[in-house]
Amino acid sequence: MILRVGNDNCLFCSLYQDRTQVVKNVVNTEAEICFHGLGPGESEDKEGVPFIGRAGGILKGSINKHYDISKVSFTNSVLCLPPDNKINKTMTSACLYNFQESIKQMPNLKIVVLLGTDAYKAVTGNAIPMKKVYLQMFQLPEYGEIYFLPCYHPASILYNPTPEAIDLFHNGIKTAFTILKARKVISKPQKYVNILNKEQLDKALQLIYNQPQISIDTETTGLQFSFAEMICLAVCFEERTAIAIPWKWGVEKLDYYWPEAEREKIRKTFVNYFNDESKGVCAHNSKFDSLIFFKEFGSQINNIRFDTMTASFILDSNSPNDLESCTVREIPENAGRKKSFWANISEADKESGTWWRKKTLDETLDYCCEDADNTFSLAKIYAGKL
Repeated sequence: MILRVGNDNCLFCSLYQDRTQVVKNVVNTEAEICFHGLGPGESEDKEGVPFIGRAGGILKGSINKHYDISKVSFTNSVLCLPPDNKINKTMTSACLYNFQESIKQMPNLKIVVLLGTDAYKAVTGNAIPMKKVYLQMFQLPEYGEIYFLPCYHPASILYNPTPEAIDLFHNGIKTAFTILKARKVISKPQKYVNILNKEQLDKALQLIYNQPQISIDTETTGLQFSFAEMICLAVCFEERTAIAIPWKWGVEKLDYYWPEAEREKIRKTFVNYFNDESKGVCAHNSKFDSLIFFKEFGSQINNIRFDTMTASFILDSNSPNDLESCTVREIPENAGRKKSFWANISEADKESGTWWRKKTLDETLDYCCEDADNTFSLAKIYAGKL
């Protein structure tokens, strides 16, 4: 069933002064995916239907390549024509009710594609350039199990019709439907183990060292290795399975998690592994991790066999090469398996290196496990493509 959500007589913000009519959201009550934009343009204001102008034509053309468009919903951040396509918080706050009511009418909804930075800001309250959040799927507590996927707005092609801009837009739409399909796939159960006591540590270190190849990931306070402190590391040697070991933790200040004897066991195990030519390590951005290990353990990774960031760049230098973007593209069934780890962490928290104060140790270890797991899977996929 198709519903139109909105109030014809809305006077809650100044946009009512210039509109021809309220352009209500088009809601398919059976929809599993919804496309959310900024607001109506001149064509939409005249006809009363969202996404029927030039940008809407580009969007619907791209959707039609991958999906039955009659099964899709279309919503906007504001339902009245914004002068010069400029909106502010007063307008979006007044209209957020219509988006929330639209969501309630779609019980099967799995993904909301946020088209452009204005749509992203209207839903999250955060003003972040699209290039920094592109295809970085996340959840918001107030919307339950629904995932949000930031993509470029189709108007980006109209204003900047470069091959790169066109590829980014269409790749975003394609990825949305790839993820939607993948969400229905039943995969191997996830098994992540956090090592928190001495008995577990001895068994884990022996198990890790006996593996012929591993993927490894670290969580650190920041991305400048000379200032960064390592919080934990995680190792994966089988898909959907990973082991995480804390290194430093605290409430207000980081300190070593383990006594000196256990720290030496950890250090010796990994130093020996990193220098054993019969074994191999894969990582995402191995240069950074190697520097961190040199700083913390006194040895870099000398047996790196594969770097998934480098492989991703070689295969497609125009696409984002961070771990989350690579996971969304290559193994979407793994993307967004839990609420976004960074949802309650500000850019200031990241810059200051204090983001970990807003997380529990278990949350941080699980996140590190997931990264190591995804890196292991990506290495298999990329190795087959190169």
